[in-house]
Amino acid sequence: MTSSIAGWLEKLGLAQYATVFAENDIDLEVMPNMTELDLEKLGVSMGHRKKIIAAIAGLPGVSATAPNRDRMTTPSRGTDSRADAGERRQLTVMFCDLVGSTALAEQLDPEDLREVIRAYQQCAASVIERFDGHIAQYLGDGLLVYFGHPHAHEDDAERAVRAGMGIVAELQELVLPPPFTADSQLAVRIGIHTGLIVIANVGDDMQQLALGDTPNIAARLQGLALPGTTVISNHTQRLIAGKFECEDLGLQPIKGIREPVRAWTVTGVSEAASRFEAATLSGFSAFVGREAEAAHMVDRWQQAVQGYGQVVLLSGEAGIGKSRILEEVRQQLGHAGTRAIQVQCSPYHINSAYYPITHELARYLKFRRHESATSKLDRLDAVVIDKLSSTPHDAALIASMLSIDAGMRYDAPVLPAMRQKKETVRALVDLVQSVANRAPTLVLLEDVHWADPTSLEVLDELILRSATMRVLIIITHRPEFQNTWSNNAHVTTRALSRLSHAESAALIARVTEGKLLAPVLMKEIIAKADGVPLFVEELTKFLLESNRVRDKGGTFEYTTGETRTSIPATLRDSLMARLDRVAPVKEIAQMGAAIGREFSYDMIGAVSNMPTEALDAALAALTESGLAIQHRRAPDAAYTFKHALVQEVAYASMLNSRRQALHRTIAGVLEERHPALCETDPELFAHHTSAAGLVEVAIPYWRKAASLSLSRMALSEATSQLSRGLELVGSLPVSAERDRKELPFHALLGTTHMLSKGWGATEVQRAYGRANELCKSVENAEETIWPLWGVWVYYLVRGEMTRAREIADRIASLALASNSRTAALVSHMIFVQVDMYSGQFAHAERHVALGRALYRDREDLTLIGLYTTDLLLTLQVHQSHLSWFRGLPDEAATLCEENDEFARSLDHPYSISWALTWGAIPHLYRGDITRLLANVDQGIRIAEEFGFAYTAAIGTMARGWGIAQRGDLESGIEQMRDGLNAFNTTGSAIVIPFFQTLLAELLGLAGRKWEGLALLESALAQVEEWGERWQESEIHRTRGQLFAQSPDADVTHAELNFQRAISVAHQQSAPAWELRATLSLGRLLHSQHRDAEARQLLEPALAAIQSEGDTADVRDANALLLTLAQLPT
Repeated sequence: MTSSIAGWLEKLGLAQYATVFAENDIDLEVMPNMTELDLEKLGVSMGHRKKIIAAIAGLPGVSATAPNRDRMTTPSRGTDSRADAGERRQLTVMFCDLVGSTALAEQLDPEDLREVIRAYQQCAASVIERFDGHIAQYLGDGLLVYFGHPHAHEDDAERAVRAGMGIVAELQELVLPPPFTADSQLAVRIGIHTGLIVIANVGDDMQQLALGDTPNIAARLQGLALPGTTVISNHTQRLIAGKFECEDLGLQPIKGIREPVRAWTVTGVSEAASRFEAATLSGFSAFVGREAEAAHMVDRWQQAVQGYGQVVLLSGEAGIGKSRILEEVRQQLGHAGTRAIQVQCSPYHINSAYYPITHELARYLKFRRHESATSKLDRLDAVVIDKLSSTPHDAALIASMLSIDAGMRYDAPVLPAMRQKKETVRALVDLVQSVANRAPTLVLLEDVHWADPTSLEVLDELILRSATMRVLIIITHRPEFQNTWSNNAHVTTRALSRLSHAESAALIARVTEGKLLAPVLMKEIIAKADGVPLFVEELTKFLLESNRVRDKGGTFEYTTGETRTSIPATLRDSLMARLDRVAPVKEIAQMGAAIGREFSYDMIGAVSNMPTEALDAALAALTESGLAIQHRRAPDAAYTFKHALVQEVAYASMLNSRRQALHRTIAGVLEERHPALCETDPELFAHHTSAAGLVEVAIPYWRKAASLSLSRMALSEATSQLSRGLELVGSLPVSAERDRKELPFHALLGTTHMLSKGWGATEVQRAYGRANELCKSVENAEETIWPLWGVWVYYLVRGEMTRAREIADRIASLALASNSRTAALVSHMIFVQVDMYSGQFAHAERHVALGRALYRDREDLTLIGLYTTDLLLTLQVHQSHLSWFRGLPDEAATLCEENDEFARSLDHPYSISWALTWGAIPHLYRGDITRLLANVDQGIRIAEEFGFAYTAAIGTMARGWGIAQRGDLESGIEQMRDGLNAFNTTGSAIVIPFFQTLLAELLGLAGRKWEGLALLESALAQVEEWGERWQESEIHRTRGQLFAQSPDADVTHAELNFQRAISVAHQQSAPAWELRATLSLGRLLHSQHRDAEARQLLEPALAAIQSEGDTADVRDANALLLTLAQLPT
């Protein structure tokens, strides 16, 4: 075998092609991927093409039995070395059928019929080839055509529709052989549908065909078409919307398809001037993150208006927002007197001279397809000669360029071809000059990377002469386009970068019309879109149109645990086209995609098992294509897909069986070579083992991943991981072992919901309720108590003390029976809260002491992930409240400081936030506003950062009270109301009576006493219903204060309420509450000149407080006693 392409061609007797092959970088490695169409483009004759295609089969790595892979008359070829395994992709399928073929068969001799069918097929094949479609099968008089395989394009649906319209049009012009007459015409019916398919080898000859319902739907749609028309499905119509005029046929029943299909008849091409205009007929996308670029162009416009012509070259990848900037600039400069010329280059006419110019001129002059030459010339003269003062000579040149037969109208001389081309270029630039002489002119040239060479020559001349015109020329192109204009002084270049995270979020908000998107979905879209505006918009729209989110008024919430977004149909073709450009190394891209967005050289080598030389070449090709970026050098190299969506489409293109096999290999490599990574990044191992079908292996790693996320307060991630684990558990056979595996997932999910949604949320009850059911088949007390704790805390936080105590008793029994220290510790922690919130303060303090005695630092710190806060911190925060109730305000203050320090040492955000909010309430009792506000402000910041709804609401209520005490009464009341509303949304009811009491007191100070009394009635009703009595004394005292308040003071009811408050506090052994109620009663008695009674009540109440400090209550009591002492007895 020869080692060079030249030697190989010489051996075939085709050495004359060696130079052209070398100029196009075609060597023996590339030859197996060459198609007959590729060879034709290189100028290889038909006979020689057949000879080369046959010889390719003898090259190394090419199956000798493989079919001729790229002829238009043969089935589709594979695009990688795993063709036999099949491939998933989006495909637009056209089914084209000749009308009246049965009648023709009856009328014609078989040989004549053969000629008719051949003429029809050749005509259709010519059009299909023009749009790079692929005829998968000739089915008698029908054609099965693929757009998107073997090579995808970003606009395959558009190509299919254009090809369909082209076939219809060209058949009308087809001259048929005898016995047909000159006016005889053939007609076809065409059906087109876009959908996901699997390409697989079928039959003995291993034809590669598309499997799935897409071809069937295309065939059925063809049956709906009238002769000479094209019918498309709704899926296809959405991809070409704005580019073609379509008539809605409504929902159509399709045989073999369960749901009816909406169908459309294509009636013509849209009049939109540009691809962007066509894509935005329903409204422009948001303008975000491109203000600097637009401002730059407006600045250049100001110079152009003064006669200093400017050119801006705007480059960027597809979807980055080039056209949107042009539209924004056009709108900003669209004031009176400004002229705009817009030219759109086309990927279908790269080799059609002057195409973008002739297309724009024909559109501007409103030429119709069958309009006479005379009529067209009249329109041309009205603009070119009459309006722009061009000469008949120039009009003749432009008419010739437009392929209009001018006859003798202009009497123009016949010029040599090169001279005529030069003159035509000059005449076109003169036209622009004439327009600019009349008014400042904006020239927009889009997608010049698709411009034909002759149009580029016109652009060369225009840019050269534009320096002295009143014209701003903006040219857009993709990064691969090499321009020759940037060295000109009046030319500037702007390369568009991707949007930032903040800009992407702003764009999402514009698409959702300001409604909030669930944070986990927002994060997913931003990560996948990689700052490409088109990707951001299409992913967001796709999500909103799916059944995975529901509109909740001001927000979009997802309806399932699955948060991964799929690839929209609008992006699939474009992304697959990028992948198909690296067909020889697509397999390595797919392997990398299975590993993840980023993969190491070591990992891809182990998974692929390729020789080092081949692996290096494949990875080099992948990075050279721009699909992946290399970091560092081998063997320490790592690779990242440039776009997350490219990774997604590479992964999605593999069959499920292939993906599963790859994930199994990856999991094996991780387990064998990187066992430590499996423990530090359990989600990675869980992901690959799940995808590999290794369910039993994956389940514990999903639990580990969720626990790790929970410890880091990554609540959305934990929820997703737990949902993934539960899906796998649900696939196991029903058994006690399955229950044991399922139990911790529901318990962890309950904990996660507590932190993210609030302790009283229904999701908490649902998760822990299921966990509680599963406990029946689990004997381990520690495993059982955890979910029972979740059910208990749900009822506690909802203020249902009776039910909470019932579950607490059950937990205590389990702890006693199991003789488990941990279970006993949890039980004491639970009873501290049940007793305290029930108003049994002495019992609560006893459980604090017992719990502290059981707590072991190193062992029990690990429980923080299960019980949301450290158990010792829970004991001590409640002790700080109890210390104040029991008349020890100094001890309460000291404990608050110690608790803050301890919480920070835990490095656990929720514990810190809770200690700084609910743990700061003793400062409120003491009247220490400075410390209170300092703590809750910090606690709220942490809560908002991590999404802790419960502590954020508590902090907001406490801050509102503190602000009011500082003098800003109305702002404080508003904040307290906001906090109460937020607290209610978490499903929590506990401590609401306490904060309602504080708010009622503020309302009284604001002169809204009756509003305050109504709030206190609500608080009392909840106390009586649920038994949350720890703050009952304060409710009665505050009622008394409001009754005593003018106007309409009712001192009798006031005194009764004060007496009731003192009685409740005394029964609860709560000297602090008793002093406060006695102080209020003492003031009332003093106002009635009953000073002796007041002093007799207040002195023992104050003596019960053990404080050397200066709390608000102690200070006020001393002041009142001093006043009473100075009065005559």
